[in-house]
Amino acid sequence: MVRDAKFRLDCIVRPWIRRTVLILVALFVLFGLFGYLALPSIIKPDGADQPGQPGAKPGRVEFSLK
Repeated sequence: MVRDAKFRLDCIVRPWIRRTVLILVALFVLFGLFGYLALPSIIKPDGADQPGQPGAKPGRVEFSLK
Protein backbone atom coordinates (compact mmCIF):
# COMPACT_ATOMS: atom_id res chain seq x y z
CA MET A 1 0.00 0.00 0.00
CA VAL A 2 2.78 2.41 0.84
CA ARG A 3 4.46 1.89 -2.53
CA ASP A 4 1.32 2.98 -4.37
CA ALA A 5 0.94 6.18 -2.37
CA LYS A 6 1.49 9.23 -4.56
CA PHE A 7 0.68 12.84 -3.82
CA ARG A 8 -2.83 13.26 -5.10
CA LEU A 9 -5.75 15.20 -3.78
CA ASP A 10 -7.70 11.92 -3.77
CA CYS A 11 -5.72 10.82 -0.72
CA ILE A 12 -7.23 13.71 1.24
CA VAL A 13 -10.48 12.09 2.27
CA ARG A 14 -12.41 14.91 3.85
CA PRO A 15 -13.78 17.44 1.36
CA TRP A 16 -13.39 20.45 3.66
CA ILE A 17 -9.68 19.70 4.12
CA ARG A 18 -9.22 19.31 0.36
CA ARG A 19 -11.07 22.58 -0.28
CA THR A 20 -9.03 24.40 2.38
CA VAL A 21 -5.74 23.14 0.92
CA LEU A 22 -6.76 24.19 -2.60
CA ILE A 23 -7.83 27.65 -1.41
CA LEU A 24 -4.56 28.15 0.49
CA VAL A 25 -2.48 27.08 -2.51
CA ALA A 26 -4.48 29.36 -4.82
CA LEU A 27 -4.07 32.32 -2.45
CA PHE A 28 -0.33 31.67 -2.20
CA VAL A 29 0.02 31.59 -6.00
CA LEU A 30 -2.06 34.76 -6.43
CA PHE A 31 -0.05 36.53 -3.73
CA GLY A 32 3.17 35.58 -5.49
CA LEU A 33 1.93 36.69 -8.90
CA PHE A 34 0.70 39.99 -7.49
CA GLY A 35 4.01 40.58 -5.73
CA TYR A 36 6.01 39.78 -8.85
CA LEU A 37 3.91 41.47 -11.53
CA ALA A 38 1.86 44.30 -10.02
CA LEU A 39 3.61 45.42 -6.87
CA PRO A 40 6.83 46.80 -8.43
CA SER A 41 4.89 49.25 -10.58
CA ILE A 42 2.84 50.34 -7.56
CA ILE A 43 5.85 50.85 -5.29
CA LYS A 44 8.11 52.55 -7.82
CA PRO A 45 7.63 56.32 -7.73
CA ASP A 46 6.91 58.00 -11.06
CA GLY A 47 9.86 60.40 -11.04
CA ALA A 48 12.51 58.03 -9.77
CA ASP A 49 13.87 57.14 -13.19
CA GLN A 50 13.84 60.73 -14.54
CA PRO A 51 16.41 62.83 -12.69
CA GLY A 52 16.01 66.56 -13.09
CA GLN A 53 12.24 66.45 -13.13
CA PRO A 54 10.39 68.24 -10.34
CA GLY A 55 9.77 65.88 -7.47
CA ALA A 56 12.66 63.56 -8.32
CA LYS A 57 14.98 62.82 -5.47
CA PRO A 58 18.70 62.59 -6.20
CA GLY A 59 20.72 59.59 -5.14
CA ARG A 60 19.81 56.01 -4.42
CA VAL A 61 18.64 54.21 -1.36
CA GLU A 62 20.38 50.91 -0.73
CA PHE A 63 19.30 48.32 1.77
CA SER A 64 21.57 45.71 3.23
CA LEU A 65 20.71 42.86 5.53
CA LYS A 66 23.74 42.48 7.78
